Amino acid sequence: NPYIPIIDTHYQALTKLLKVLLFSGQHCYIADLCLDSFLQNIEYNVRRAVILELNVKRVLGSLGNGSEAEQFKNFKDFFCRAENRLDFYQKYPLLSKYISITCKNWLLASKELIERLVCDWDLMVSTLNIPSTAKLSSIESGGDTHNGGRTVNILTFDGKYKVIYKPRSVRLEKEFFDYIGKLNKSNKLSLRFHTLIVIDRGKYGWVEFCSYEAAETRDEVRDFYYRIGALSAIVFALHGVDIFFENLVAHRD
Repeated sequence: NPYIPIIDTHYQALTKLLKVLLFSGQHCYIADLCLDSFLQNIEYNVRRAVILELNVKRVLGSLGNGSEAEQFKNFKDFFCRAENRLDFYQKYPLLSKYISITCKNWLLASKELIERLVCDWDLMVSTLNIPSTAKLSSIESGGDTHNGGRTVNILTFDGKYKVIYKPRSVRLEKEFFDYIGKLNKSNKLSLRFHTLIVIDRGKYGWVEFCSYEAAETRDEVRDFYYRIGALSAIVFALHGVDIFFENLVAHRD
């Protein structure tokens, strides 16, 4: 990746910022978790230009006459030289500008996420039933970026406890599940709905994770379709929008 030096500069900056927030030795580990999913996003946006350059150089014979592995090594060595990377940046100016902006946004958004996690940890432990000794084991991007590179993230602790971080107000989610909770208590529904725990922190929030699980019995399939029908009616009555398959999670019945 010709942008590795730029990414590494922002990674080192994040590491220094996290060193102030976290206990000794944790900052590098957490920075690595933030970097993992970010690199996937960078690779997705850069690969077409890199593959094009690889094929052009192969056709022109610029990579030598060795095996495919040797030619690929020569291609990687080509980008180890600063002047060659600069030529690539100038050849793809819009891509290079995008990568530069994306790296800056990632740095600020990652710092913000960890700051909020540290600030809210005790509240999350008491509300979401996460062990106080749980260790953050992964950070997974859960959608498109908005508002300066911020994105929904799935945080996993000890490899099994998961929480959704939303870098925007979650008041809507909280009000919706409070409403569903009142319907459950009213006994007006034949079947109760499952509700999620929502921690509303104003400009951002944390939401209980709901995993996909397939229905296992005929009764569960029947109850699932009752609930999805009732849910559709409730959302329609509340003038809800954006309710399609990518925003729904099927969990047993």
